[in-house]
Amino acid sequence: IYRLQEIGFPADPGTIATVRAQVAQARNGEALLAGLRDKGIQVAGTVMVKPAENISLDILPQLSRMKEGQSAIFENGGKASLVTLIGATTAPMDEETARPVIQQFLVRQQTDALVKETLHDLRSKAKIEYVGEFGKEAEAARQTREAEEARKTQAARAAREEARLAQAAEADKRADAARKAREAVEAERGQAPSPVKLPPPSDGSISKGVSSLK
Repeated sequence: IYRLQEIGFPADPGTIATVRAQVAQARNGEALLAGLRDKGIQVAGTVMVKPAENISLDILPQLSRMKEGQSAIFENGGKASLVTLIGATTAPMDEETARPVIQQFLVRQQTDALVKETLHDLRSKAKIEYVGEFGKEAEAARQTREAEEARKTQAARAAREEARLAQAAEADKRADAARKAREAVEAERGQAPSPVKLPPPSDGSISKGVSSLK
């Protein structure tokens, strides 16, 4: 049977760090509560006596290893609690006393499992539909999203078409340059050589030539 002091507070990282620092400085629970409230932290403290079978299995193993005066921080969703062990008394049960407690625990465990399974099934099949002003806002947001997606698609198509036209123009330009170069080479090959004009011979050279022939 455990006698505990529990101090609840918000489970944000900054608050948890402040609580840890105050735990190291405070001499007792009252001083701890006062220190946290001075820091502007909303806390709620209580002292309780609980048998082990009424303590959550999430914290019971660690609690059973703690010594008197020791504290531990436990988080559960958006809340946290600082649990200090004030004292513990051994109180074993006989089989007859423990039987209904065990049965109750098993029933609660099966119920929790069934609830989780049902919630999971409902969430997987649920369809969310916004109505009223929320429906108009959701429809407007959907139309805006679809228009933005259509604009991006159209812009991408235009960019691809522009790139294709640029490539085609470059290919035509290269083909035209190759054609002109080929025509120039063919024209140069088909042109006849111009005749070579020699100067007229002088009278002396003619006489010498006639004499040599003779």
